[in-house]
Amino acid sequence: MIPDLITLRIDKTQGFSDQIKAKQQELQPWIAQISEKQAAIDIARSEHATLSTKVEEAKNAGAQAQEQLEKIKAERQEKVCS
Repeated sequence: MIPDLITLRIDKTQGFSDQIKAKQQELQPWIAQISEKQAAIDIARSEHATLSTKVEEAKNAGAQAQEQLEKIKAERQEKVCS
């Protein structure tokens, strides 16, 4: 009796399993495309982060250069006035 129930249950679910496998095969090209696009997005995010860091470094360098320029101007003004 129990083996019959197991066989009956397997027979009922086999159709669903076959349908799932067929759908997975249909979706395989889409899954590959999604993976490619996700990889491209990851690369773009990484490049964006790198560029953002470089922009911040350039801003900081510009601010430091401006401070040094102001300091040099002030020292030069002091020497001229002395």
